[in-house]
Amino acid sequence: MDKLLEKNYDVEVIPGVTSFCASASKLRIGLTTMNEPLHIIPATGIDLREALQMPGSKVLMKIGKSMPKLIEVLKELNLEDNVYAVENCGLENEKIYNNLDEFDGKMGYFTIVIVK
Repeated sequence: MDKLLEKNYDVEVIPGVTSFCASASKLRIGLTTMNEPLHIIPATGIDLREALQMPGSKVLMKIGKSMPKLIEVLKELNLEDNVYAVENCGLENEKIYNNLDEFDGKMGYFTIVIVK
């Protein structure tokens, strides 16, 4: 946008829908309730066990190679019934996962995981 403005092009900024909100919509679940925190977490470079033990809802972004470890930690923490995912939200190859049993260790980089 800055480069276009420098060249005197007219630019209109149109707000979009964030991928985690679009994913929650596809899953038909709310992200949070009154007085419940919502955590948006990059899935790499963090302690997944610590992140998943925070209160409230957790949204894990850009899972990629972290998926096998995430699946392991979700099982260890008994969160199997409270986890959902959308892979490639809004694209032709979109896939919706309604529980951990449907997860695949090979889910792609553009996978959003929601833990409630």
